Amino acid sequence: EDSEIHFMFEQAQKKLGRTIGYDSQATLLMICDTYGLPVEVLLMLIEYCVSVNKRSISYIAKAAKDWGEREIDSLEKADEQIRLLRRCDGLWKKLCAMTGISTPHPTSEQSAHLRRWSNELGFDIEMIYLAYEEMANHTNKSSFAYMNKVLQNWHDEGIKTPAQLEKSKAEKKAETKAKPKPGSGYAASYDIDEFNRRSLNEPLIYKPNGD
Repeated sequence: EDSEIHFMFEQAQKKLGRTIGYDSQATLLMICDTYGLPVEVLLMLIEYCVSVNKRSISYIAKAAKDWGEREIDSLEKADEQIRLLRRCDGLWKKLCAMTGISTPHPTSEQSAHLRRWSNELGFDIEMIYLAYEEMANHTNKSSFAYMNKVLQNWHDEGIKTPAQLEKSKAEKKAETKAKPKPGSGYAASYDIDEFNRRSLNEPLIYKPNGD
């Protein structure tokens, strides 16, 4: 009977391209009541999910929970979030093209990593790809958690470009070569020159056993 709720159900069905049943209606109501998303924000979220071919109510509810926890509760915040999500989608497509990943869309965890690498750490797709290569050289399975550690280390070291990365690797390689290898040298516990001098200049003295 509530006109706003009726409007939400009607628009949700249009955006999803299907009639939604009682369970789906209950979930949408829960999103508004429990997660605190206004109707207009929820509809923006549904429209985005449809655009990336994620039409299930369960997926929408999971995304809505994330928005609610991060207080994306206005049209302005929702618009900014969708802009960031689309940027991540673009990064994902480029990464797939560069690496041969065949999954059309990233998982929620992968999306979170991409958002962090791009928005918080400030890395572009080229550096993300280099982190992927670093991961592939050290592990047999794809691991975004491994890539995250690599990129975090680069960020902590102030490395932002491929040129800076190459310079850092060259410096570390030079430092490694300069360090002596363990066991490569033998430090004598006596002075060889002093031993030779004394053996030439001092007479040998024989002492019988017991003296």
